[in-house]
Amino acid sequence: LDYFEALSTVTNDFYTAVDVDFDDDAACSVSGNKFTIEFLQDFGDLPSIVADSSNLKMSIATSSAKITIATTTEGSKEDNDCSDRGICDYSTGICSCSTGYDTSDGYGNEGQRGDCGYATASVTACPGETSCTGHGTCEGTPTYACQCSNGYTGADCSLYTCPYGNSWFSLPTDDEEAHLTTSKAECADMGLCDRTTGACSCMDGFEGAACDTMSCPGDPACNDHGDCLSMSALAEAATSNGDALDLTYGATPNDPETWDFEMIQGCDCDDGYFGYDCSLMSCPYGDDPMTKYQYNEVQEITCETDDDDDGYFTFTFREETTASISVTAGADDVEAALEALDSITYVDVYFDAALKDDDTTGTICSSSETTFYVEFKYPTDDVPLMTYAASGPTISIKEYQTGTKNTSSAQDAAYATTAQVCAHASLGTAHQTDRAMRGLLIIVATCYQLQVQIRQPRVRV
Repeated sequence: LDYFEALSTVTNDFYTAVDVDFDDDAACSVSGNKFTIEFLQDFGDLPSIVADSSNLKMSIATSSAKITIATTTEGSKEDNDCSDRGICDYSTGICSCSTGYDTSDGYGNEGQRGDCGYATASVTACPGETSCTGHGTCEGTPTYACQCSNGYTGADCSLYTCPYGNSWFSLPTDDEEAHLTTSKAECADMGLCDRTTGACSCMDGFEGAACDTMSCPGDPACNDHGDCLSMSALAEAATSNGDALDLTYGATPNDPETWDFEMIQGCDCDDGYFGYDCSLMSCPYGDDPMTKYQYNEVQEITCETDDDDDGYFTFTFREETTASISVTAGADDVEAALEALDSITYVDVYFDAALKDDDTTGTICSSSETTFYVEFKYPTDDVPLMTYAASGPTISIKEYQTGTKNTSSAQDAAYATTAQVCAHASLGTAHQTDRAMRGLLIIVATCYQLQVQIRQPRVRV
């Protein structure tokens, strides 16, 4: 009994917590003894006790000690706030009992539990100035308990419930099982419910009626340089080398591994911005001048009119599609159509891969098939193949020469230089104990100035 009374998980503030009944004088014996434990102040269907027999020793060497636990009677008493006969003040943990009820001993008698479980007089009506405050149904005799309508709670149905969402941190319900949609939590366990309004007050970093959505970084979100998207939407927007990856996240209903598909959000930055909160600006990209013997990407296109001079086609590169291009167009027309895309700055289009000629008289398609080439000057590197849609002509596209040039941005060198300067300066101040604080402030200011000066020049190509 004393061991159980000492447990913090057992209620024993005012009354005896458990009743222990031995069938014999001792808890254990060589032949086996049985004893029962009845919980007197913790109500409801309680979890089983977990036993540890590692310190038990058997006097018979051929046997080992063990403890077996089984539930003989499941708890069926209610275990509700204020015994469902009062209103709980969640800021103080004190019950305000309905008229005719007071603190009990847990068994319907007057006591010290503070739970409104003691009826001070004969009860003939449900609580509330009007029965159940007009927000529920009175069960009548013998319980006179309120069954609240949706959106209301409390002994007299005078309080509002708040929206429910998948819990952010509820305990697992089984091996590898948590955050089930069938066990939603008020304010998603990430906010406080205002019972007077039914609105959740979310913790910093969370939003939504049920606080079940993680806010995007930045003020405003993504610093107005991107879209705040759920993980599901971010998966659909994912690209590799500018082409869509056709990914999904959360598309399979009730998949426990993607329970957060609409809850966690991130920034999808606009062109020219990057960083987790889209607060950083991209610098122009280009080939590193210190690397040699590298090549631009060249793609080979063949086009046959099939004797249809009214045919046309489009090219798509990194999710952007050109205007329609006629089969009678020239190399300059293809160049102009491609360079009109935001994803392409500069290309060369020619008919002879060796000469890279600037033929302005030839057409890109013919009845006997014409081959022409598109060389990517910017962007460079190993870019994805263009795709096409055609009405009339037969077209093929393949890689003629893989791009091998580096595509580093100006800020790569700028950040590296700044980081080295700041790191060296910080190491220097670590030894200046007399003026550590002033030295630290000077270093921070210096690093900031270096970043501004290095990032300021911007070059258009």
